[in-house]
Amino acid sequence: ARKGEELSGLTSCLAPLKDPNFNAFATKPATPASVEGWWDLEYLLKLLEFRTIVSVAQADKALAKQLAAGQSFDQAWQDLTLTNRKLGECHVIYFMMNKFKAMVDDVQDAACKAALQKVAALFALSEIEDGSQWVGLLTFEEMEAASAATSSLCGALRPDAVALVDSWDIPDRVLNSTIGRYDGNVYEAQYSASVHSPLNKKTIPVWLERIKHFLDLDFLAQRNGEDGAANWVAPAGAKL
Repeated sequence: ARKGEELSGLTSCLAPLKDPNFNAFATKPATPASVEGWWDLEYLLKLLEFRTIVSVAQADKALAKQLAAGQSFDQAWQDLTLTNRKLGECHVIYFMMNKFKAMVDDVQDAACKAALQKVAALFALSEIEDGSQWVGLLTFEEMEAASAATSSLCGALRPDAVALVDSWDIPDRVLNSTIGRYDGNVYEAQYSASVHSPLNKKTIPVWLERIKHFLDLDFLAQRNGEDGAANWVAPAGAKL
């Protein structure tokens, strides 16, 4: 890129680095004027691209500094392991978002496309909130706006949440989960799992007699085993 050679694919975003007077912030996209503007996939992709360009420029500058100080290339490269790891992470996220957007753009069904656009935007916004290498690239106000956009986007995406999860069509026997069942009977499944858990096969404490009249004993009687709550009686001589 520094030599001005032709770049292909996603590396073409590094073309501005050939300018000896390269200014990183010249590649920063304009900040959206509204919260919903932060949902725009083109803007989010450009923002991730901006972070990648800056990360590459910083890594290149750090490497040049190490070499100028007399270090060998191998030693300098080793010393910059953490920097390069973060750089690689930035580029991978940019790559993923690029492919995500391209896939969404090809969706023909309008309702499906609208839902996936929100998912893609949430992916990018989550990276802005939780990812690294944003220090100095976004202002405090921009980070606040990104956080607000994430919250509002979650609200907008909520009506599609169940359909998005069900679209994976993972059967209950594979999930093996009380909270991810297809029928949505979360609490019934959790109670049933508790009833049949070996951890709960133990003697009922003596204080149960004091609260027994508050309990639905018919419901509790579903528990297998003679030590079930509905079958409990106070031990002989127990002081209640």
